[in-house]
Amino acid sequence: MAPHLTAEELDLVFGLERKGMKAVDIHNALSHKRARRGMASPTLHRFRKALRGLTYRRSRKETRGRKLKFTRRAVLKMNSKRKSLIKKAKKEREVRWEDVRKASRVPKAHRSTLKRSFNREGIPVKARPPRLKPARSAKQAKARVEYCTKWGRKPPSYFLDTVDLIIDNKQFDIPTTERARQYMASQRVRFHLRTPSEGVQPEMTKPGRKKNRMNTGSVAKVCAGISGGRIVMWEYLSNKWTGAAAASLYRGAIMKILKKAQGVKAKYLIFEDNDPTGYKSNKGKDAKAELGIEAVPMPVFSPDLNPLDYSLWEEVSRRMVASTPKDVETVVAYKKRLRITALRLPRSLVTKAVRSMPKRMRAVVAAKGHSIKAD
Repeated sequence: MAPHLTAEELDLVFGLERKGMKAVDIHNALSHKRARRGMASPTLHRFRKALRGLTYRRSRKETRGRKLKFTRRAVLKMNSKRKSLIKKAKKEREVRWEDVRKASRVPKAHRSTLKRSFNREGIPVKARPPRLKPARSAKQAKARVEYCTKWGRKPPSYFLDTVDLIIDNKQFDIPTTERARQYMASQRVRFHLRTPSEGVQPEMTKPGRKKNRMNTGSVAKVCAGISGGRIVMWEYLSNKWTGAAAASLYRGAIMKILKKAQGVKAKYLIFEDNDPTGYKSNKGKDAKAELGIEAVPMPVFSPDLNPLDYSLWEEVSRRMVASTPKDVETVVAYKKRLRITALRLPRSLVTKAVRSMPKRMRAVVAAKGHSIKAD
């Protein structure tokens, strides 16, 4: 018995028929082709049935060898299902491409086909590790909404002209050895142009921050303050941050800069980080009451509301990297360069960061207290 006609032979047969050849001539051509390979040919009767479409029926649209494509409507449906499945998972399990496909009731396809369809519609979805963001409780999210509802109504000029000072604390690593400097530089590398197999090469790897954490030598703990669209305060703190240290900071550097930047006033308005150890300690509160400082603490887990956190710290770090000297610096030299770099930030850049505060607060309200798209 002759083997069935293959897909390639069907392509040849129908192609010759479209050119006007008779069935007998096409059958002879196919028989000669099979004879060269030592294969038997179908009878002329069976061949005519295939030619008339009675056997070897094909679908209306040929899809052999072609990648399945999903319509925009199907992709949007899958994207909606993807979001709902992730919410239902409650961070307890992974949602896979096959889960999305089944929930959307679309044709079976490989995950690469689904991913390609999403990319075509401008939805760059792929398996990415979870971001290490603050895990806010419902109570904390509600506190963020209440805070942002109150202060988000203020115009940008309010935070530039009426607010006397916006402060926050930050710790900078100081590399005191060449090896520490190399380690910090490697942590800033975001990608390598490589093939998948080259990822194991020494020059393509990156030391893990947890397993390969290195003591860089020293740190600089600083309290910075913004007033009138400029960084006006850059005070280095002692290694131990306590209520007594915060009270000393209020009576010393903060009060000094307030008088210099805003003049002598009966009451000063400052926005500060939510810090129970220092700013919100009893000693810190007593010092503020004594000095006439009205402090507005930002909600917990809210780095997206302080311009120093969401913009200026990163800009200072970037400029420090750009101005790194060839030789390793001493701690004193590093702190001096760090202070100069911060105080020389352009006023336009600082003003832009402060002016975005109300907009970000409104975004937090829209996100019901959770992280906003800008971050």
